Amino acid sequence: MARSITMRLPALLWLAVAAALLCRAAEPPVTETVAPERLRDVAVGESLVHGLQGLADTGPGVISWSMPLQGVVSDLALNHAPAALGRWLPQLLWLVCLGLTFALGQGLHSGLCGGLAALAAAPLLSLRFGYEAVYTFLVLLTANLMVRAAAEPALGWDLMLGASLGLGLLERSALFLFGPLLACWETFRRPAVWRRAALALVLVPIVFILPWVGMNWRLHRELVLFERGRAGSNIIAGVLGVERALEGDVLGLAGPQRPRSVLAWAAREAAAHPGRYLRATAARLWGLLLLQPGLFALAGLAVWRRRSPGQQRLALLAAYFPAVHCLMAVKPSYLLPLWPILAALAASLPAELALGAAGPRERAYFSRAAVPAAFWTALALGTFTLLRVCLYPRPGAAIDAAISENPGDAGLWTQRALLSLGEGRPEAALPDLRRALALRPDREAQFHAAWALAARGGAGADLVLRLPPPSGGQDGRGENQLRMLVLLRRGRLEEAAAAAAEAGRLWSLPYLTQAGVSAAGQELQERLARDDRSLRNQVCALIVGWPPRERFALAADWELALRRGPGELRADPLCGRDRTAGWWRDAAASDGPGARAQILRALAREQRLHPEAGTLLESALARQRAGDYGGALRLLERMAEARPREASVLSARGVVHALRGESGEAVRDLRTAINLDRYLLDAYVSLGAVHEAAGDRGAARRVYEDALRLDARLVDPGLRGLILAKRGRRGPSGRAARVLEYPPE
Repeated sequence: MARSITMRLPALLWLAVAAALLCRAAEPPVTETVAPERLRDVAVGESLVHGLQGLADTGPGVISWSMPLQGVVSDLALNHAPAALGRWLPQLLWLVCLGLTFALGQGLHSGLCGGLAALAAAPLLSLRFGYEAVYTFLVLLTANLMVRAAAEPALGWDLMLGASLGLGLLERSALFLFGPLLACWETFRRPAVWRRAALALVLVPIVFILPWVGMNWRLHRELVLFERGRAGSNIIAGVLGVERALEGDVLGLAGPQRPRSVLAWAAREAAAHPGRYLRATAARLWGLLLLQPGLFALAGLAVWRRRSPGQQRLALLAAYFPAVHCLMAVKPSYLLPLWPILAALAASLPAELALGAAGPRERAYFSRAAVPAAFWTALALGTFTLLRVCLYPRPGAAIDAAISENPGDAGLWTQRALLSLGEGRPEAALPDLRRALALRPDREAQFHAAWALAARGGAGADLVLRLPPPSGGQDGRGENQLRMLVLLRRGRLEEAAAAAAEAGRLWSLPYLTQAGVSAAGQELQERLARDDRSLRNQVCALIVGWPPRERFALAADWELALRRGPGELRADPLCGRDRTAGWWRDAAASDGPGARAQILRALAREQRLHPEAGTLLESALARQRAGDYGGALRLLERMAEARPREASVLSARGVVHALRGESGEAVRDLRTAINLDRYLLDAYVSLGAVHEAAGDRGAARRVYEDALRLDARLVDPGLRGLILAKRGRRGPSGRAARVLEYPPE
């Protein structure tokens, strides 16, 4: 009877695996979002594959920020493979990882073990094409080769294992210490094999990394072994006692002067607060164990009962993976490659109870075929990546020539269009985007086409309003922000304010879902959320796609929408910021029809809706920059009547008088402002510039001397440095007019 049940187990198991596959395949399709990380990976891959520099979303820092294999694989899959393969790639990669999980269990014990492992891992494997899935594939390949090398000791298997470790390092650096650790373990168990272990597990991975190190030396003139700065945020958060990885500008937590070496700063901080760091590390390890307590418990029990060489190697990997991640702040997604390995270890326990410790005498055809096939595929991709890395950057490479050589590469057409949008030339971008959309009609191409049409205006400008919203509660690169901008251009202010609020809500989701579980983590995460400017930067990056003469009017409309939205979105108004100063100048100098009138209408709307003093002053300065000196003066006159002793208002009015050529009124207002507020350094700079413009260098020097007598601790060091430079200059200053036109804010 027991034997009959044992014989039926494989059939029942395969029925269960088939049911799991059907359930996973029946999940509703996911509307892919335009994720910034995916865009960056594809752009980096395009740069490496074609040897190009200066593409959108890339640069020397971005090229080196992550290891190269993910970018190259993403580019090959999305831009060089057939479109059908790109659509089904997540499911295909999921099936490959599931097959390698089965092969791992089969090599570890039996087909029953492999089936149980695949059944347990099926719901845990990623169904998205990203680094999680690709890295899981490479870690599973390494695990399979570890088991095979333990079962059949030979130099060939050891060399393949070392190569798989090197391929994994080209994707992520997490296993950078595992090769030496495994070599030490093998030397301890079998001292006679230490030379072979050192050659295969230490030297071979180094060979894979050398081209990457050489490329980084050419680009940065510094030694970069793995990712350049990618782990800095997690290292800093971990040393500060945070359990989960933080979102936002975490590097700023290290102090106003960002550390040149994050590792050196972290070592000093950990040495200064060892208790805090050790407690956080223990809490992270405990939290990771609680993610899959059943798998950890069954895997540990299986290793304790049997302790075969393959199990011991897998147990070493299963212990190393969470341990190395717990040295810094982590996300649960970092552990995705670990779950199928734990599933194989855990499945060996019931398989052993059912079939015996040695397992059945089966030939394991699937494992013997699948593992070498996966290895040679990965090696081909890795070799191609290393060749591209060795040749990067290619001298004389240009995107126009690359498109001529590869007209079927949708990514190149997209990249050239993004460069045109970055220059405010949507008309030039549209033909390239139409070609990219014909070659690869995915969500990313639709978004870029909608952006270019919105920036150009006219027919099709509302395409983004007709796109279905992205699923999964995410916003991708900025589809809601683009909807907001289109609604603003159409004058639908209330709907635009609602879209701005929704964009802000979606922007805040990572802060809510990734917040640290400890009180310290919560406090730091809230601080980073308050200080984050990524949403504003995303919207500004979209506005850049509009022609230069239209950017300021759109930015002013955006601020108006923010002021109508929830209170937390009003804290970062756009007007008066450094980035839009250039937009004001572009618009004021524009010859485009109606551009200046459009700017002034936007300011007038804001003035009517928000007549408070601070907004009026901002509007006056905006009008001044737009060249409407009369309008600026009228606003400042109103403010001066209401607040005659407000030094900042009188100083601004003096600047406008000077720009209108009314030097007497300018000197009077600026002198009065200085008398009211001795430490208003802007007024000294402007008054000195007025005297210089009039040719009275002595009067200007006396103004600067008065400013330099003020307590240096109480004034802006940048303005004080400017005054020092102006005082030491002889002759009339050509910068005087520019200082007047755009005074410091």
